Amino acid sequence: MKYTPLYRTNRPFLFAALVFAASLSACNSNSTSPNGSGNPPPVPSPGSYSIFRVTTTSGNSWLDTFYVLNTGLSFAGKSNVMEYRVNQGPVGHYNYEANGDISHYFDESNKVGGHSGWLRLPIAGGARDSLTTTDTVLSSGVHNVTAVTASYLGAESVTVPAGTFNAVKMGYDNYSNGVHSPTVLFWVSPGIPYYVRYSNTTSSLEMISYVVK
Repeated sequence: MKYTPLYRTNRPFLFAALVFAASLSACNSNSTSPNGSGNPPPVPSPGSYSIFRVTTTSGNSWLDTFYVLNTGLSFAGKSNVMEYRVNQGPVGHYNYEANGDISHYFDESNKVGGHSGWLRLPIAGGARDSLTTTDTVLSSGVHNVTAVTASYLGAESVTVPAGTFNAVKMGYDNYSNGVHSPTVLFWVSPGIPYYVRYSNTTSSLEMISYVVK
């Protein structure tokens, strides 16, 4: 079954830095078990997309769309890389690892002293991964070091407007000069472009429809 986007907004996406999974098993119910077989997840074809409703704690709400642009690319030292875009935002990259994990590329090249790199998302249930993304020299001369960590938190069933899915629960932690921000939670389901649910202290996101080609 295919869904038609209600609208596509140019509004900035709150959290365009995390996870992706691929291959569709059902339209309203995904019976695929969370990844953990040690096999790399299949990559969706260009033209696949997911639509999400973003809601903030202040009561604002809008739709965002995640598009798969290209697949099978070589990028930043990795192969089997997928290009994506959220709305009309910048192009991002995911890599499909041989053990079933997925890595996300953090591009910090536009920042002073920025350190770009891959953060592994342990979808297969392995150890958490960390990446220091920036070491920005501010006008005051102070170094602002930002680090991110992705952790596997278990498997659970998740129900969103698009259906009920067997998912992997992940945690995303951000540290700025050693100060920890509240953990971001997100749920990934093998077979679904991007993630099916996301939650932090100021906003939440739920998938309302998807198309895999």
